[in-house]
Amino acid sequence: MSVPIQTGCHLAFPSRLDGFFPGLEPGLESGPRPFPLQRPKRSAPDAFEETWTMYMLRCPGCGHWQEQREHGCDALAWELLRLFRTVVQILLCQGEQHLELGWHCFAYYSLPEQYVKESRGWKENLRSIEDLDPYENGDGLQYMKYSYVAALREFYEQFQDLWTRMRTRPESPEEDILKNVEFSNWINCYHESEANWFWLKEVGREIERNLEILVAWALGRDGAALK
Repeated sequence: MSVPIQTGCHLAFPSRLDGFFPGLEPGLESGPRPFPLQRPKRSAPDAFEETWTMYMLRCPGCGHWQEQREHGCDALAWELLRLFRTVVQILLCQGEQHLELGWHCFAYYSLPEQYVKESRGWKENLRSIEDLDPYENGDGLQYMKYSYVAALREFYEQFQDLWTRMRTRPESPEEDILKNVEFSNWINCYHESEANWFWLKEVGREIERNLEILVAWALGRDGAALK
C-alpha cells in the first residue's frame, strides 16, 4: 500500500543522535550531555553542520503498533533498538577516533627536537598504547575498553603538560604537527570529547535496560513538534 509523503521544512539538529531520535535526549535518566555540542566546533565528533529535510506521512501501521504495545508485543521495541544501536555505534566510533587522534598524529609527524628533550615519559606511554587490546563488546555495541581510554588520557595529559610548558617559551617551534587543525582540536577539546563518549555509553546502557523508553518516545511523538 502506498503512503503519501509530504516534504517539509529543513531543520538543524545539534547532533546526529537528535536527528534520528529528536526529543529523546532530554527525557533520559543519563541526563543531558556533559558538554553541549557547539557548532561549528570541528572537535565534536557528533556535531552535524547540515540541515535535515523533514518528511511527513501518516503511518498506516500506527494503530497496529499501538495495539501490539497494549498486548505486550516488543516487535517495535526491537526494531527501534536496531536503529538506535546503529546510530550509537557510529557515534561511539567517531568519538573514539577523536580520542585517538593525537596518538595517531605522531605516526605521521615528527615532533620538534626541543619537545623530545623536554618529554617526561610520554613517548614510552605512546609505545605502550600500541600493545594494548583496545576493544570489547557489550550492550549490543563494540567500544573501547576503559583501560584503553585511561591510557589515552594519561598520554594526553602528559603531552598537554609538555605542550603547555613549551608554548610559554619564546623560542617555541612551529612545526607541521603543531599547525595541524585536527591536532589542535585534540589538544584543546580532549576532555569534552571523552566526557561525551562516557555519556553516550551510559545512554546506550540505559536504553538496553529499558526498551520501553524507545517505544514511548516513538508512539508519543507530537507530529507538529518539528514544524
